[in-house]
Amino acid sequence: MNKLLHANLIRLWKNKAFWIGSIVSVLLIVGACLNQYILLRKYGTEAYGDLHPDSFMVGSIFFLGVIFSVFSGLFVGTEYSDGVIRNKIITGTLRRNVYLANFITCAVASCAVYLFCCLAGCAMAIPMFGRPELPTLRLFLLLGDGILACIAFAAIYNFIAMSVPNKTHTAIICILSGILLLCISGYLMNALQQPEMVESVELFTSDMTEANVVLARNPHYVTGFQRGLYEFLHEFLPTGQGLQINQLTVAHPLRLAAYSVVIILGMNLAGLYFFERKDIK
Repeated sequence: MNKLLHANLIRLWKNKAFWIGSIVSVLLIVGACLNQYILLRKYGTEAYGDLHPDSFMVGSIFFLGVIFSVFSGLFVGTEYSDGVIRNKIITGTLRRNVYLANFITCAVASCAVYLFCCLAGCAMAIPMFGRPELPTLRLFLLLGDGILACIAFAAIYNFIAMSVPNKTHTAIICILSGILLLCISGYLMNALQQPEMVESVELFTSDMTEANVVLARNPHYVTGFQRGLYEFLHEFLPTGQGLQINQLTVAHPLRLAAYSVVIILGMNLAGLYFFERKDIK
């Protein structure tokens, strides 16, 4: 196991996809900071709202899922196409060690990219917007949620990559999965943010020249079991967690951490089960 991890980490250090993903992620954070700083200088806090560095320090996870999918699909998929996994098993390496070594490597890479983004956010946002406004404990809880969400992403994409032997198919499925998860979480967030009551214009004169603004029930407001299901999925999916962390709207940070642990354990147990029985040619 140690030898597998050592070899994987050496590959990771030399992997172009990992470093390109890291650079792109950091540039996105830097660009977001500069954009908000320009808006702050142009319109001021009264027109644009209060700006603070908290979201930049811990809130880059929502778009990283797609970047992780590219890296994981290419990094693990290459082992199948090059026959590396087959050779490891032929030489007597336990299948579970091969699977877990790849998962740990993907998790290390994902967490490293996330922490790079957090450091870039701190370096850019604190000089521009000032010190964080959230309590230190709250920031560390959100940071911990972000790290666990990254590991959950790694578990999902490693499961896909270790189940699909074709590198091209693996990369496509991983990327599409990342985009799909992000779209689902975006839809859930928009649905949950719908207000219960909305303003409606009521015409009350015969010539329809006068109107009165009244409150009416929003038909798009989600209630009952559907709302509970949406809230659960929004907290359970790592992309939903990323959106909440980005907006600093996490109500139950420990619950999010527990959900990530469930995903990590569930995906790895399922992956180990199928990989042990997989016919590797």
